[in-house]
Amino acid sequence: MSNSSSPNVPVHTKTVEDLKKEFNTDLQRGLSSEDVIKRIEKYGHNELIAAETISPLQIFLLQFKDFMVYLLLGAAILSIIFSEWIEAGIIIIIVILNAILGFVQEYRAEAALEKLKELTGDDTLVIRDGIETRIDVREIVPGDILLCYEGETIAADGRIFEASRLRVEEGLLTGESVPVDKTTSLLDDETMPIADRTNLVYMGTTTVKGRGRAIVTGTGMDTQMGHIAKSTIETEEQETPLQIQLSQLGKVLGAIVLIVVFIVLVAQIIQAEHTFFEMLDQAFQHGEGELIEVIETALALAVSAVPEGLAAAITLTFAIGVQRMARKNAVIRKLPAVETLGSVEVICSDKTGTLTQNKMTVQKLWTPQMGYIDITGTGYLPKGNFIQTKDNEKINVKDHRDSYQLLKAGALCNTAAVNYSHEKNQWDVEGDPTEGALIVAGMKAALLTSWEEGYVLKENGEIFFDSDRKRMTMVFSRKRPGIEQTWAFMKGSPGIVLDLCTHVLLDGKGVPLTEKVRQDIINNNSELASQAFRVLGVAQKELSNDETDFTEESVEVQMTFLGLIAMIDPPRTEVEDAIRKCKNAGIRIIMITGDQLDTALAIAKSLDLKPYEDTFYLAHTSTELEAMDDEEFKEVLKDLDVCARASPSIKRRIVETLQEEFGLVVAMTGDGVNDAPALKKADIGIAMGITGTDVAREASDMVLMDDNFSTIVSAVEEGRIIYANMKKFIRYLLSSNFDEILVVFTATVLLDLPSPYLALGILWINLLTDGLPALALSIDPGDPNIMSAKPRGRQSNMLNEILIFSLVAGIISFVATMIFFLRFGGGFTGENLVTARTLALTVSVVFELFQVFVSRAPDNQSVWVTNPFNNLYLIGAVALAFILHLFIVYIEPLANIFELAPITFIQWILIFGVVIIATAMLDVIKLAQTKFINRS
Repeated sequence: MSNSSSPNVPVHTKTVEDLKKEFNTDLQRGLSSEDVIKRIEKYGHNELIAAETISPLQIFLLQFKDFMVYLLLGAAILSIIFSEWIEAGIIIIIVILNAILGFVQEYRAEAALEKLKELTGDDTLVIRDGIETRIDVREIVPGDILLCYEGETIAADGRIFEASRLRVEEGLLTGESVPVDKTTSLLDDETMPIADRTNLVYMGTTTVKGRGRAIVTGTGMDTQMGHIAKSTIETEEQETPLQIQLSQLGKVLGAIVLIVVFIVLVAQIIQAEHTFFEMLDQAFQHGEGELIEVIETALALAVSAVPEGLAAAITLTFAIGVQRMARKNAVIRKLPAVETLGSVEVICSDKTGTLTQNKMTVQKLWTPQMGYIDITGTGYLPKGNFIQTKDNEKINVKDHRDSYQLLKAGALCNTAAVNYSHEKNQWDVEGDPTEGALIVAGMKAALLTSWEEGYVLKENGEIFFDSDRKRMTMVFSRKRPGIEQTWAFMKGSPGIVLDLCTHVLLDGKGVPLTEKVRQDIINNNSELASQAFRVLGVAQKELSNDETDFTEESVEVQMTFLGLIAMIDPPRTEVEDAIRKCKNAGIRIIMITGDQLDTALAIAKSLDLKPYEDTFYLAHTSTELEAMDDEEFKEVLKDLDVCARASPSIKRRIVETLQEEFGLVVAMTGDGVNDAPALKKADIGIAMGITGTDVAREASDMVLMDDNFSTIVSAVEEGRIIYANMKKFIRYLLSSNFDEILVVFTATVLLDLPSPYLALGILWINLLTDGLPALALSIDPGDPNIMSAKPRGRQSNMLNEILIFSLVAGIISFVATMIFFLRFGGGFTGENLVTARTLALTVSVVFELFQVFVSRAPDNQSVWVTNPFNNLYLIGAVALAFILHLFIVYIEPLANIFELAPITFIQWILIFGVVIIATAMLDVIKLAQTKFINRS
């Protein structure tokens, strides 16, 4: 035991006397007004302080600080130069829309701190100058005497020195699923988790029962809530792998565009009939001439090299993904999360309410006469059967007096209520969920109406539960015709209840409790506890009708033991299938919970959490993990299945280690304030929509509207589909741009020939291929086997694969185009040049319309066996693009504008023959690339 007043010694291990001296306060009179003024100057106000923020205008302008945005804006300017107003407008709209989306995300991202501030309430009760006074929470200082009354939000951290049945709801801070009974006792263990420091109260928590007084030991940023606020602010959000890769892509494309355009520009000037100065003179004198044509071609090439359709396709993909996930009860708060979900390798999941129902359910009864009875049904729905375990036979519990009496006593010794909510269309518990479970068990037996009749709670007939007594007793009078009785019913910790019993109920009669029966009760209690059941012992006693003074000494002695009631928060029925999906998809699950180790471990085993066949589960408490050095912690984390009694710091440490040491993409679930730093640190922070706090939701990337683990798995599946679609259209868009660069560069620079494309032709290819086909790929339906693949992880580089594919596609298209241009070019003058350019342009367009189906096919599947008709949008987009191209070839006014000639039937046969061969070659190369990547 420590009596030190050193600030380095945890407050819960200090005596009240030590703290009284340390903070120079009076337990009866509190602080004086003069003391408070001095302490505000020393400690500051009791408020959570935000980090420096930037203005909304600055946040909006920062959205344009991206290399890909610069490229798009450059393409828009060039489109304006060519009077391509529609294309310029589309590009500008895309850029502005992306900026607005990014602004909304970032503007909301730091709102978590404001939500933390709201938790502390507006005012609170303290003792000042010997008077109970309600003050603004900002005015609380260390040394104040804080008053805790039922319903009050606790406004600062403090050490309890007086408590009467004080019970505090701390779930949002500690993850505890039930309120905590508080004590004034000194605690010795300096390393115990926050949830076990029962002699402390914390800012932002709520008094739900009783009353108490505490010395304020921490205010503002020095509270547990303040530590979380500081950690949340300091946690930098992670860029997704795709964001990093797209940023790199923008720089690479920018460099390629500048270099190629410059070389083409110089080469065409050198090859021109006139000198540079003559061309310059023509341009200034007449506004036309060779220099203007050369510059137009070079600038058109620059526009075509920038995949302006990429931003639109990404935005559309994200928007559709958000809608699909919303229909599955997953609300996306930050758009990049849509893509990142598809790469998740580890899900760190809370237990209560996510893997389980967060509804305590009685599943077993035990009486000395009947032994075990199983009760079916889950949640608060009052429907279920009673099955005698040893015979596996359904029974009517009313026919078994001992079991009947056990259920009756549990339901009567109770302060909860179970009601049907027409608004929610479900049964709800008002009060303690453990007590609610006892009532539901009785309702399943249809007993309530029979035992409520005639039972009336006596005045002062409740002997309250507290953490020291670990039991509660309620005294009832029961009047029936000609009979009046007084009964006391007790429930609590089985060991405590048993020690107060001298008799046991056997076949409806109280008989002396023998040592053999006592040991049998102890053994069965141990057996149930080992299965992670929360076990209650129940007893009764008939009292004199004249008795009016109901005390521990007069009532809770010589009781008759009735039996054991075992309950648990059962797993969600759909979670088992979701976990199986995770295993098939190569996703590991780690349970991180505020509950006790045995309970968490039992649930983990029942759900078969381990990613492979293994009966051994590795489980540790937060305290054990925090005591480990980095190397030991890293070694344990390789196989960790369960972390119990989890603290905020250990949650964040687990996420950081998985990310930084193992390079894994991590999703973290959470509902409390204590989860906010880990939620923000994780690649995907997932908050609970029903039980979650505003703080957790604001720090998250995704909110589960049904708090259901299976919804996470559905969202991961949707994320994989979205990532696959993004890969398809990025692959298509990039490969559609390489061929034009290669064709113009080779013809003009290497072969000293006229450009196979005019400036308008380059922009036409760009319009057809960067438009509707790419957008249609973004809404492609998912591969039904997508959850059979392993996660791609953080190390995978989609762009490396895509750039190789795009370069190969560009080369194949370049060869096909140059075959027609060289074959039909003649002397590359007059009609021959027009025909050659028409065929070159058409081959490029047709190949890219065929190539879209190669880009769409799964990596390991040939285009020839992929169903093209399950995306009718794509069929429509390709058909429309081809029809539009026919218009500019055969409608004379349009053909004159584009300087094209009609294509003959034989030429069409040649075009389709070459394009089909080119498509087949690209398909074979794509499959070979996939096999090589999979092997390596």
